Amino acid sequence: MKSLFYSLVFLLFIINLNAQPDLICSYLYNNQKSMYRGDYFTLQFKIKNNGTSNAAKTHSSIYLVDSISNSAFYLSDISTEAINSGDSSYLYSFIYPLPYSLSDGTKYIKLVANADSEITESNTANNISYCANKISIIPSYYINKQNLPYPVILMHGWCGKDTSWYSFLRDIENYYGYSYGGNLDFCLNQDGDFTKANLTTDIKDWTNINQLYSGDFYTINFDIDSSGTKYAKSNYSNQSAAIKQGIAMKKAIQHVLEVTGKDKVILVAHSMGGLASREYLQNLTQSDGRHHVAKLFTPLETAD
Repeated sequence: MKSLFYSLVFLLFIINLNAQPDLICSYLYNNQKSMYRGDYFTLQFKIKNNGTSNAAKTHSSIYLVDSISNSAFYLSDISTEAINSGDSSYLYSFIYPLPYSLSDGTKYIKLVANADSEITESNTANNISYCANKISIIPSYYINKQNLPYPVILMHGWCGKDTSWYSFLRDIENYYGYSYGGNLDFCLNQDGDFTKANLTTDIKDWTNINQLYSGDFYTINFDIDSSGTKYAKSNYSNQSAAIKQGIAMKKAIQHVLEVTGKDKVILVAHSMGGLASREYLQNLTQSDGRHHVAKLFTPLETAD
């Protein structure tokens, strides 16, 4: 009897030793037929564990591919829950603005379960799934889309200019699908008088409102001379006092609210841009007595 007991224990040990999870995508759904870059791509999916042991938390990767076999364009990883043997996950809803670096043409939707091989599976050949629906990316490089709840205004620092943010802007367009709505130009020493500050003659709005579009991010540029020429540095406009920068910011916010139809903006500022933002928030408002700023972000240490 004891021998039979030990045999059963050993058998269970062997079975348990060989037990492994097996993750598959059991549901993958998208119904979008054609899209522009910047549009919200949506996907719903479920992961099922067909294995003989429980699966720990993993990640699933989502791609758009030109064909079943090549040119995979990576979108994002999704953290997926631990799943008991024989069970399915809840329904995941994935929403992502299409990056502007995505090429034109027909795209297949590819999902890879356990993408980083975080767990050992009994079968990895079934980790990859394709959606039945295909998406046509319309051949137009740039169509402005407003994806964020509030538009973001990027403020440069002391001696800076709008180009300080260009590398960041390229990244969020190419990898995250957010759009650039344009630049707002202001000269803060329009009268050329360096001996005193006259707020009625010092500040001129050189913004070309015909080149502002409804988008996610905007830049401000104070490096403007009295003729409206950018980056001339002849009048030290971008080194002007925070009080003048705050007045210009008031006008910039007004432009962005008008072009986007939103009620608030988000300010992201570094260096002197933080002082300009504080000047506006503490001492200025729009015509209705409100500042219309949802959030202000100021990094601790940055450089122009």
